[in-house]
Amino acid sequence: MTYGIIIIGGGPAGLSAGMYSARMNMKTLVLALMPGGLLTSIHAIENWPGEKSIDGIDLANNLMEHAQGSGAEIKYEEVVSAEKIKSEDGKDAYRVKTTSGSYDTYTIMFATGGKHRLLNVPGEKEFSGKGVSYCALCDANFYKGKTVVVVGGGDAAVKDTLVLAQHCVKIYVIVRSVLRAEPANIKLLEQTPNIEMIYKEEVAEVLGGDPKAGGKVEKIKFKSGKEIATDGVFVAIGTEPMNAIAKDLGVILNEKGEIIVNRKSETNLPGVYSAGDCTDIEVKQAILGSAQAVMASYSAFKYTRSL
Repeated sequence: MTYGIIIIGGGPAGLSAGMYSARMNMKTLVLALMPGGLLTSIHAIENWPGEKSIDGIDLANNLMEHAQGSGAEIKYEEVVSAEKIKSEDGKDAYRVKTTSGSYDTYTIMFATGGKHRLLNVPGEKEFSGKGVSYCALCDANFYKGKTVVVVGGGDAAVKDTLVLAQHCVKIYVIVRSVLRAEPANIKLLEQTPNIEMIYKEEVAEVLGGDPKAGGKVEKIKFKSGKEIATDGVFVAIGTEPMNAIAKDLGVILNEKGEIIVNRKSETNLPGVYSAGDCTDIEVKQAILGSAQAVMASYSAFKYTRSL
């Protein structure tokens, strides 16, 4: 069997594409590690049309149910490679291999999103899970009544801070330059009394007890030499695209490692499309990724009709 489209990624872009492709009667398969992607680590989403505020997990579930209800097949498998082939009917096609098997398709859409960007400083890796976290929604409850640091100046950092403010007695927000968050989110930040902003500083090292002996984070050191005592460090400095499989297939990336797409969500390869945070779209937002995904689905639909 050859699918009409295989979508790699289960975030908002991937699930939106799954819904839209299935509604156009394309045989649709979504391959994902987990439903929702990084969406599930967001507490309150307040810029999704039609929803004044919705939890990221709830939005992910809604998108998944909509895709499946429209006829998309969803499998939770890790994709390891993709290659060009000829289908059983002699048409140009692709084979997507996972850790569990392989699937043939006339078109591919990469919606692989990104992974959390690291500080890449001494102590970060050693204390990961022992005081260093990348998900405030997941770990905030562990820091009830404690002091933590949030590193970052975008919307993700601000939203993480607001989640932590409900649990922690003190939150220091470390911003390298200026806040880049939406004004509405900045206003909420300014109205929260247990938050202190620290500008023009960069984390140089995460310090604490011996992590191999159960030690945890105790403080951070800045490049300026200053130190702050803290029970935890939450890193929210954006994401890095996960495009190794696309690159190996021959998809052209930019200098940031993002997939280059045109206004139709097409890549340089025929029958290969991309949408969401893994692309070179300037603004990384769930709603924009979903919009891109709809265009990718439509482009894939037109392509399959031409075969």
